[in-house]
Amino acid sequence: MAAKETDVTALVTHPVRVRILKAFLGDGEHTPNDLRRLLPEIPPASLYRHVRALHEGGVLRVVRERPVPGGVERRYALASGRGLISQESFARLTADERRALFAAFLADVAANVDARLDAPGPGEVSFAHTAFEATDSELRILLAGVNRLIAELRSGTPDGPRIRRSLATVMYTEPSGTGER
Repeated sequence: MAAKETDVTALVTHPVRVRILKAFLGDGEHTPNDLRRLLPEIPPASLYRHVRALHEGGVLRVVRERPVPGGVERRYALASGRGLISQESFARLTADERRALFAAFLADVAANVDARLDAPGPGEVSFAHTAFEATDSELRILLAGVNRLIAELRSGTPDGPRIRRSLATVMYTEPSGTGER
């Protein structure tokens, strides 16, 4: 069942659902039991309820089912295969719907960074703010390059044990008069 953009916005802005959906990024497919191991802080009943809502709302799809004692185990993936909302769908959202998505994104990033600020090891958290000038064409090349590098990491052979890392980006155009040449 496909959901309307406004329904998807309501589904994906819930903090627990943001955590569940983030688990699918990069890894692709999970069963609810996989998610329980990845997200032990979410009570099982709550996790199952949110997975069901995401599936019924068209955000997750069942990719495989297998019989298990007492029922059927379902393996889920993001319905779009790439992300939560396409650029075309995002463009059709209202300003308030975009704000709700952005607020959920920021809340998730803030919670994850905060949980790691006391970590003793190097490389747990880094953040920076930079500005640069680029044409639309140069920006497309930059973003394609970042996506290519991440795809190479996902498909390449590791030279040691891999650790799941998260890269959160926010890019915006500054108002006219602040750096344009």
